[in-house]
This record gives sequence, structure tokens and C-alpha cells, in this order.
Amino acid sequence: CYPYSDKDPFTLNETPHVYFVGNQPKYETKTLEIDHGMKVKLIAIPTFSETGQFVLLDTDTLETEIVSLDI
Repeated sequence: CYPYSDKDPFTLNETPHVYFVGNQPKYETKTLEIDHGMKVKLIAIPTFSETGQFVLLDTDTLETEIVSLDI
């Protein structure tokens, strides 16, 4: 990573509605309620090359669905 003197490019300045974490051992999802009722949907996405699974996200409802393919 290139060093920045005035900002950190890895710091989030706004709270996301959805936070994806890839290369996880298995699919999981959880909704966290943080400051002032703000909700953040956490989605752990498994490694596709090992599991053949990927996640679909409905951007209107933030509901997720796991899809498995034979690999």
C-alpha cells in the first residue's frame, strides 16, 4: 500500500448498509444494530473455488440467498 500522509484509504468515513467479508470457511449472515438504530448487514462469503457457493443479495430488502454449484 502506498503511504498517505493526510488520510487512511482503509478507514470508512460512512457506515455501510452491507459489509461483505470474502474467503470465509462458510456462509453466514448477521444484522447488527449500531448507533441510533442504524443497521449493518454482515455477510461472510465462502471461498468459491473450494465450496462452489456464492451469495445473492436483494438490494431492496437486504435478504441473502446462498447458491451452490457442483465444481
